Amino acid sequence: SANLTILNHLNLEWNCQRCDHAAQPCFPCPQNHSLYLHPNSLYADNSSIIYLSLRGNSPRTFPEGLFRPLRKLQRSDLSDNLLSYAIRNGTFFTELTGLTWISLIYNYEPKMTFDKLILSPHLGNVSGLRYLLLSGNFFHTLSIQSFEVLSKLHNLKKLELRMNFINACNTSALRRLPSLTKVDLSQNMLSFRPSCSKLSRFL
Repeated sequence: SANLTILNHLNLEWNCQRCDHAAQPCFPCPQNHSLYLHPNSLYADNSSIIYLSLRGNSPRTFPEGLFRPLRKLQRSDLSDNLLSYAIRNGTFFTELTGLTWISLIYNYEPKMTFDKLILSPHLGNVSGLRYLLLSGNFFHTLSIQSFEVLSKLHNLKKLELRMNFINACNTSALRRLPSLTKVDLSQNMLSFRPSCSKLSRFL
């Protein structure tokens, strides 16, 4: 892609699908391998890419340096992969510091529901992030550590947490995220007590 300097949208979706929740015909790679990504797969001398989708390619992590050339990248769809552990401890977020929107939905680990959502501390480096989509990652509550990471995202407007089996809320922790205008907790397992009623201003 070294000579594609005016390319601004790159869609590489559904090349090596995970098929454990497919709603339509699904085409995995042989032996359920992920799409092979070389560290220089996205290299360009002067990349103009502002939108990148790697949705539905089944990676569990990304090679160091993959996103580094994408200095103008603003939006990235990394959903429908197998990034549950990378979301918890991945360093690739340090190469995505210009993002304003990221989708990490449906990256759950097969046959597993985590007790708590833990977010990589490196996500806190994406300081301009406004929209964070984390639906379908299967956990019961957000950890205190996750709120510490989210509190560093001073521009965060929307936090999407649908379909995660969440069964407990912490409204006092949400006060640490004053820029939020919308939190989506639909299709979970919440039973609201009076102490959770203040959450309604976000929904």
